[in-house]
Amino acid sequence: SENRGLAAYRAGDIAKARELWQQGCDVGTPRDCYHLGIVYRDGEGVSPDNDRYLALMTGACDGGMGNACHNLGRAQLAAIEEGTGT
Repeated sequence: SENRGLAAYRAGDIAKARELWQQGCDVGTPRDCYHLGIVYRDGEGVSPDNDRYLALMTGACDGGMGNACHNLGRAQLAAIEEGTGT
């Protein structure tokens, strides 16, 4: 579903990409969770949702997706710098 999701995304069909990535994430595909998280972080076709973004990045990181782990670290650092995290 990742490749089909990316194809839909590149074609401008964010809703279809989000649907495909959600299906993949639901069955435990870390890359799909990662891409879906980016959609929620950036608010592409949805309202930005930081809690959902972090949950999806956590799932992707737990699944071995290094980019997701990196993003979680950056989010944690930003929260510490803003005084909202530990």
